[in-house]
Amino acid sequence: MRALPEFPAAWHTYANGLWGHRLSFSFIGASQDAGFLAPNSQRVILERIVFNQACLHWPSEPILRDQSLNWARLAHACAHLAFGSLAESRGSFKPIQLALYGVLEDARVEALACELLPGLRSLWRPFHEGAYAMEGMNFEALLARLSRSLLDPEHQDPHAWIRKVKQMFWALDLRDSASLRGMVSILGNDIGQMRLPFNDVTYRVQAPYRDDNSHLWAHDEALANSSVDLQRSTDPPQETSPTSSSTEEKSARETQPKMHPEWDYRIGQYRKNWCAVYEEPIKTVATTSLAYCELHDMYPSLLKQWQQRVLAISQTHQVNHRLEEWGDRLSDSAMVDASIDRRAGRAPSHFLYKKIQKKRRKLNCLVLLDLSASNHGPLLSRSLIATRACVEALKQAGHSSAVWGFRSWGRQDVEVTWIKNWTEENSMILMNRLAKTQSGGSTRLGAITRHAGLYLSTYRRLQNAKLDLANAPCIILLSDGQAFDIDVYDSRYLKRDFVQAQSELRHQGILWFQHIIT
Repeated sequence: MRALPEFPAAWHTYANGLWGHRLSFSFIGASQDAGFLAPNSQRVILERIVFNQACLHWPSEPILRDQSLNWARLAHACAHLAFGSLAESRGSFKPIQLALYGVLEDARVEALACELLPGLRSLWRPFHEGAYAMEGMNFEALLARLSRSLLDPEHQDPHAWIRKVKQMFWALDLRDSASLRGMVSILGNDIGQMRLPFNDVTYRVQAPYRDDNSHLWAHDEALANSSVDLQRSTDPPQETSPTSSSTEEKSARETQPKMHPEWDYRIGQYRKNWCAVYEEPIKTVATTSLAYCELHDMYPSLLKQWQQRVLAISQTHQVNHRLEEWGDRLSDSAMVDASIDRRAGRAPSHFLYKKIQKKRRKLNCLVLLDLSASNHGPLLSRSLIATRACVEALKQAGHSSAVWGFRSWGRQDVEVTWIKNWTEENSMILMNRLAKTQSGGSTRLGAITRHAGLYLSTYRRLQNAKLDLANAPCIILLSDGQAFDIDVYDSRYLKRDFVQAQSELRHQGILWFQHIIT
């Protein structure tokens, strides 16, 4: 870096007048930063020296001519010095989370600065509007839109994720920078679910007056720079993602989806081939591994409840059409004949009743287990135990059963995982698979319901599973009942689609039972 021989003396006065900080200035060498971006797209670099002293490295000389940008840069750097924290370790943060943290930390120090000096907001706001504003749905555009929304509370962005971030941000104690880490983990997982690519090499903070945020992180020589796109973060425990497969398995998986329509109540029509459902093969688990440790506390009572539920599901009412002298229901035709006989002067028959016989039907029952992120912690534990009790109750009643776990990552990636196939009878294997189950993703109930209905109505697949085709097809859904996905912002959309999918099952003659886990 070469020293700046002359710079406005007012810059020193301005920085010292804000919060008493001493700033020095220098230019960034052309070889360091100008290799792949134009000078006007580069960012200043803030370098802390001691507690109240810092050096602000300018990207190039022409920037000095834009005085409004100069004052905005100085004020932002001083806000970091006044309200920012010392450099921290990157830890397990991925590049996409580092970018998120930088935007939230910028918004945090600016919010605290505007509390003391409200006029700073009018200094910074123009660099988030007009020609500086970014529109679009990619990750960098979302960060730019988020920056504007956090700086200007009156600005309303229509994107659901940005509204979520604003709500979380203003609920924090802004004077504690440590509170941002947990928030960044959750939001990074959201971006991973939306499959937004990110190149940390070419990324620049959008607002031109903001620095590159390199001063936020302690130098780590052992840490290699990574430009790998974050797909599904596994940082937050409440939204753990499934283990990623190899490249070959992923390629094979993505070439064999089953496409399903989806009902859009707003236009009153189906969106054809709208949802892609992938089936993951069943995983082999050793029978010697430990069973689910929480199974024994709630299992006996849940098993008794499911035995009663299965009995109610499998029980059907069959009318005996033979007329009886006593029975459960009067026969309409017999009553008409008796009335005619009475008017004709004949003695009416005493056989006016029909008997109703209760008969149990055998079921081919497909159990659907909700593995979305909302079904986590104690709720997931109860769901797993309920699944085990349901399967055991079906087995004791002589019904065939299989278990699917499901979640979604948007309409193009609805995931179905086999947990139990139709022929497995080893309860220990099922318990061990359930014990290894983790929650993550969202809940697209309509797509999974249609996929299950299609499976049960495809006789070839049932024949391959060696099922009795005379048994009644049945679906049991174990879920918290919250239909949600990351690419849907209308709260009624997926609920209406789910109701429509249930109606389709009834027309196919498939029994449906839903158990809400609370």
